[in-house]
Amino acid sequence: MHEHAVSPKSLSDESSTAQVRGAIHILTRVFPLLFEDKDLLLRAMWREQAFFNNQINALLMMEAISLLLFKPGFTIGEIPDGL
Repeated sequence: MHEHAVSPKSLSDESSTAQVRGAIHILTRVFPLLFEDKDLLLRAMWREQAFFNNQINALLMMEAISLLLFKPGFTIGEIPDGL
């Protein structure tokens, strides 16, 4: 999801749009489970993960969601060439 969000091109093909929507659906199912256990939430979202190249998952997720809110071809219409 993060790779599609930070790329400058719009989401015009169905496979990338379906992949991002699938990631969002998974997040909506997983978030309530994470908030039930505070230790799991802190461990999964706010600590560096060696499996994920020592990144903090919550920061990347918030960046991806904020970029997808204004992504051409996903939440807003595609921008015509020349603008």
